[in-house]
Amino acid sequence: MSTALVVDDHPIVRDGIRLLLQQRRGIDTITEAATTSEALEQARKLQPGLIVLDVGLRDENGLDVLPALRAAAPQAKVLVLSIHDDPSYVRQALAAGADAYLLKDSADRDLLTAISTIEAGERYIEPQLGARVVEADERERIHRDTDTLTNREHQVLQLLALGNTNHEIAHQLGLSVRTVESHRTHLMHKLDLTTRADIIRYALNEGLLQTGSNTVH
Repeated sequence: MSTALVVDDHPIVRDGIRLLLQQRRGIDTITEAATTSEALEQARKLQPGLIVLDVGLRDENGLDVLPALRAAAPQAKVLVLSIHDDPSYVRQALAAGADAYLLKDSADRDLLTAISTIEAGERYIEPQLGARVVEADERERIHRDTDTLTNREHQVLQLLALGNTNHEIAHQLGLSVRTVESHRTHLMHKLDLTTRADIIRYALNEGLLQTGSNTVH
């Protein structure tokens, strides 16, 4: 990656990144852009091997222009810099074609580590932020699993979490105890739960025991 393109609308930030990139072997030319139009022009003309892209550009969101940058310089590795530590931004960046996602308050060495990582063909996400992304993905997986429950299984789950016995649930829902037991078995298998404590913990995490959520229709 002999040429690097730094896209940021703050001159002082561009200067700081330039100084860091100058410390790294393999980068001979460093060019800058303050707007998306400048960035696209430079990308087409110079075909950089590395693009350091700010998300919060004044004229346009950096993630919105990222696909066009990838098309203009297909061989470039793209490192996104952002103030946003929300996992959703990380997903958006990776989906748009970013190779790395780094927070602007990261240490200098993290930027250099990220560049080395993506140059080797791997993706890089700041470690602490990466852990949050994994946790968020797991929560979404659980939500998707929950959505596979039938309406009746949702009702049984909620009543179990509220402390009702199988017999009490059967009475409230007008079902046989055996049917309730069957629903309970199926929902616990779907959600990978094993005990009533697991059910209560899951219901608390999902907000099923909040005020106003204890009415089963």
